[in-house]
Amino acid sequence: MTTPTRLTAADFEAFLQRPENADRRLELIDGHIEERMGTYIHGLIIINIGAALLRYVQSTQFGTVSTDARFAPDEANDFRPDVVVMPAGVPLADRGPMRGVPHLAVE
Repeated sequence: MTTPTRLTAADFEAFLQRPENADRRLELIDGHIEERMGTYIHGLIIINIGAALLRYVQSTQFGTVSTDARFAPDEANDFRPDVVVMPAGVPLADRGPMRGVPHLAVE
């Protein structure tokens, strides 16, 4: 029996750059590519949780709230939580994944 090849974060980044993957929601979990498919109900849940977190974060000036942000904590994982919270002062990526993990992730 052969085991599937585990990809690195660099392999995954190259895979994401292919034109056929431009609109796909892909994650790297333990070295394996997984695709996430959303539903309308899933979107409703995300927007409601995100809105509540945004109100809290803005009222306390804690930091920022985002959806669909990429995080790469190590070479075998590159994931997109549904909603994330980051404390103020953390440099935010405008290209590629954030390094490390979010302060709070909702999946």
